[in-house]
Amino acid sequence: MRGSENKIREASLRYLERRQHSERELSLKLRKKGFSQEEIQGEIERLRELGLLNDREFAINWAIGRRKKLYGRKKITWELRLKGIPEEIVEEALHEAEALLSEREAAERILKRRKIKDPGKAYRFLLQRGFPSEIAAELAAEVENEITRNTN
Repeated sequence: MRGSENKIREASLRYLERRQHSERELSLKLRKKGFSQEEIQGEIERLRELGLLNDREFAINWAIGRRKKLYGRKKITWELRLKGIPEEIVEEALHEAEALLSEREAAERILKRRKIKDPGKAYRFLLQRGFPSEIAAELAAEVENEITRNTN
């Protein structure tokens, strides 16, 4: 094995030891380390063949992890696209995440956890976390109704 091959292998495995990566993420990190596109492509192929690099598996794990942290569909989609995941895999990953916890349930849980009592803040907060405006509006209205019930 040539010295360059050994170095790219060591760098790749160090990144993958810490956490899973998408092919694009790993490629960008290796590029920053100064490896050529040809070396990177060869290493990506090798890792894919060994089963150490799998965009589908990465995307599903990422989406489920983000849903467990109570993020919405839009935010998860944006993050996966940024990581170079193809649209059909993004959709599959989102389906898996939503099977775990619906978007509305996640939104309700995060509002309850954060104890947000202002309807405007609740609405903006949910949008920032990637929830659809319909769910954000419904839950902001529920916060408003709760305030009204408690003041009467």
